[in-house]
Amino acid sequence: MSGRSKTGKLLDHLTGSASTKFLLNQLIREYGRLSEFRIDRINKTISASLQLNGENQMIDLYIKEYAVVITDSSTSLLIKDAESGRPWLNAVLRNFVINRHWVVPEDKAAFFSDLLG
Repeated sequence: MSGRSKTGKLLDHLTGSASTKFLLNQLIREYGRLSEFRIDRINKTISASLQLNGENQMIDLYIKEYAVVITDSSTSLLIKDAESGRPWLNAVLRNFVINRHWVVPEDKAAFFSDLLG
């Protein structure tokens, strides 16, 4: 087994691991918390269940297609299609998230690119 495939298997495990959820929860703690989180690196999808602050029920979020865009000057996440179970969140996704490049800090670009494949 090559080193790359070992790394790929480790990254596949990390996409749904408790440590990955913990780190993501640290990033979004002002808005709520993740209950479930899964990245499918092959199909370029992400699914999550969130308990957002002020919401009584969990919200499912499904990123149906994403891309990691690497240029000479930056690495970014491009969410091409996404939906949720809430009309208001679908409007936010359409107006502020879908088809926008989210630049990744340079010091985290390599890990981010490997994690999302």
